[in-house]
Amino acid sequence: MIVSRTTRAEILAKLQRKIQVRKPIFIASAGSGLVASLLEKAGADCVNTFSGARLRSNGMGTMSMLWPILDSNKQTLDYTEQDIMPAITGDAFICACINANDPLKDMTTVLHRLKGMGVMSVSNIGPSISYYDKDSHIYQVLTKSGI
Repeated sequence: MIVSRTTRAEILAKLQRKIQVRKPIFIASAGSGLVASLLEKAGADCVNTFSGARLRSNGMGTMSMLWPILDSNKQTLDYTEQDIMPAITGDAFICACINANDPLKDMTTVLHRLKGMGVMSVSNIGPSISYYDKDSHIYQVLTKSGI
């Protein structure tokens, strides 16, 4: 399906107009094409895609993305391309949230793939030590290992 996409200039102009009149910028996450489509129809300016959102749509908690059960970048790339991009009309732009620390991916290649599918924004949402309480055992283990 060929869907016309909003250009970078159009997105920036729309966001700037909202900022000037002090209207909120609506950003939400979608783990499926249906949710992305509904968010866009509800007026979302930006739809985030990331492995945690996809896992939620499959009945698992967001924090499942922190465990070694899948290649989170591959999942994000695949469902963004196959489910999200065909489902939206172009009124909202997509921000793909990837793990930029992935040692198994060449990030230049990942960014080119995202750009090629029409994704206008990228954010790093990789596993982070900030998810753990400083008094927890897991925090101490991760810190001691140099993470």
